[in-house]
Amino acid sequence: MKKNGEMLPPDYFVANNLAITAFCAIGLFYLLPFSLYAPQYIPNTPITEIFLGFMQDYRIFFQFILNISLYIHVAETLVAIALCNRRKLNFSTTLKWTLNVAVHGVFSLRYLVSPIVKTKDI
Repeated sequence: MKKNGEMLPPDYFVANNLAITAFCAIGLFYLLPFSLYAPQYIPNTPITEIFLGFMQDYRIFFQFILNISLYIHVAETLVAIALCNRRKLNFSTTLKWTLNVAVHGVFSLRYLVSPIVKTKDI
């Protein structure tokens, strides 16, 4: 394996697990903002009223969580762009990392901070 300081291939990219994508997309980008600002778009299920009531009871707390989460994701995305530039990755790979880290956050950024590149054993 290569160490962090060594060069990476210009197309180095690690995709995330689909379960992590679903968790981030549904939790952070759907349930949290829609339950706070547009609850009519949350589908009716047996627990919808309980969930929306809970969200209304602790509205300020969940707005804080949403805002902080979005700020952290933006900061992580900027760090990912800087790391891609430092590691001399090409533009399309940098764009992939930018979008990947914007959605997944630290779950994706960890592969860019500590890359895992296997070398051929001779």
